Amino acid sequence: MFEGAFIPAPYKYCSPPSNLASSNVQPSSGKADLQVLNGASKLGTAETADPGGAQVVAFFAQGVFKTDQTVHLTITPRCHDAPDPPPHSTLVGNDYLIEAYTGSSPDPANPLPLQTPAQVLLRAPPIPYNTAREYYAGAWHETTFGAQTDIVNLTLDRLGDIALFDDTSLKTPPKAPPSFNYTAIFEAVLTIVAILIVAAGIIAQRRRTRPAGRPTRPGQRAARPDGPKRTRKDLPRRR
Repeated sequence: MFEGAFIPAPYKYCSPPSNLASSNVQPSSGKADLQVLNGASKLGTAETADPGGAQVVAFFAQGVFKTDQTVHLTITPRCHDAPDPPPHSTLVGNDYLIEAYTGSSPDPANPLPLQTPAQVLLRAPPIPYNTAREYYAGAWHETTFGAQTDIVNLTLDRLGDIALFDDTSLKTPPKAPPSFNYTAIFEAVLTIVAILIVAAGIIAQRRRTRPAGRPTRPGQRAARPDGPKRTRKDLPRRR
């Protein structure tokens, strides 16, 4: 019932590990359009259409492309024609190609240049890695990245292929993405809700059992409600 809200969907591989081959679902592509205003593209995003949550989300700031035409964005998992990994490196997860173009189809020889960097969120599989790279102009290049649980944030100066790698030539040891304990968070939320319910019940019970006031004896007038006390000066004088 809570899967998808608290538990992420399994990673979707182009080439899954052998123990996941029978249950693996192939990754999806994605596309979007950026409208233009005064010769510059408007703010927009593109993401893959993976069931259970996108594995790639790309963010483009206002004016990232200089053009008078609508910009078409595509994100494609390269399951069959990905460029070879760089030396000493093993691909971790999928290679994704991000393209932006005007007209009817992309022109790899003349890609649209980015006026400002694009930000991309790339989901990582539960496999150790130690670097993220982007591919353009026929070679892999280092890129700035940071990891948050199984989501990797990449800053791109050029569009092209993006991927994670385990590079044995680097001093940084590969690490699997830190797991996020969704079950523990859900249990903590339930515990807090239960405590609040119990506390509310105790407060309501005390209010029901609290005495309304002292009982009156037969022939005794009920106590006046609290209010300003009257003095002799306040009493009317007899004439």
